[in-house]
Amino acid sequence: QRDDVDLRIAGWVGNGHKAFAEEQFQRLDAAGLADSYSYSGVVDRAGKLAFLKSLDIFSVPTTYREPKGRFALEAMACGVPLVLPQHGAFPELIADSNCGVLVRPDDAEHLAVELHALLEDPERRRQLGEAGRRAVSEQRSATAMAAQTISLYSKLLGENS
Repeated sequence: QRDDVDLRIAGWVGNGHKAFAEEQFQRLDAAGLADSYSYSGVVDRAGKLAFLKSLDIFSVPTTYREPKGRFALEAMACGVPLVLPQHGAFPELIADSNCGVLVRPDDAEHLAVELHALLEDPERRRQLGEAGRRAVSEQRSATAMAAQTISLYSKLLGENS
């Protein structure tokens, strides 16, 4: 256990999930962790950037197969290493960028082990974060995606470019 770790949570909670979220906050409080986490709620763009840049690790251990992973891309753009479940868009995202670690879905112990390992290795966190920032800039920026689209259209039209 580390006393210098805080859990930071942000984002919208829909009506169908409010009771679940409140139950989780109550569980944290009952475990004596009331001062070890914070919930920022919905954040605007500036708040999101500040939130992401304040993190050492970004993790959203989804139980559903996230098809896009936009929130992961946003964290990558801010240079934050990822710890994500091995399903949905995440395996491809991590493989393409080497920006984080995949964990077994619905395995809290494996998640804890990998989070702890990254917390103990600031140099690895720095390397993964930089790889993510670079991948977003080089592969996922508007300019890069426009060039990829033009290349694909040229290929489909049988043109050499």
